Amino acid sequence: MSNPIRICTACGEPFELTPEKPGLVTHCPACSAPKSNGLPNARIASRQEILSRMDFFIRFSTQDKQRAERLGDESLVAMREKEIRMLQQAKLALAAKAGSRWG
Repeated sequence: MSNPIRICTACGEPFELTPEKPGLVTHCPACSAPKSNGLPNARIASRQEILSRMDFFIRFSTQDKQRAERLGDESLVAMREKEIRMLQQAKLALAAKAGSRWG
């Protein structure tokens, strides 16, 4: 019985999935191999990506808060308001940084 052929989710190349293959099942051996410094392949999110994700969570929390207001769930409204304030403060603090870490 032959091993299944998979498509790597990282690079898109097909590879044969063997029982002794190291790493993730969805990554080919080249993408699963650790880098020379011993750390796995990891991509650091850019500052813009982080801010974009924060915007998404703020929008989601705002929509959920509005839904809770319509339903009259006061405890959920209070929780979402607190969450929105926290996210907005974190976003402002991140945006105010002078790019020393993210460039």
